[in-house]
Amino acid sequence: MADLKLLALDSDDLAVISAHTQDAVVRVGDMGYAQADKRFAMLMNRYDWEEGTVRNKGVR
Repeated sequence: MADLKLLALDSDDLAVISAHTQDAVVRVGDMGYAQADKRFAMLMNRYDWEEGTVRNKGVR
């Protein structure tokens, strides 16, 4: 499964990210803010419903 990379430039983009990551699991150590770039980033683990097959089995 390829990594999903999401970027929000406005509130509409943030709504899309929210929908994709609503049940994601995040560790505090996987969050960071790059002050020089004014950019916040984090790594998340989520259940991939898009890859689900028979009996609602997906990929973690």
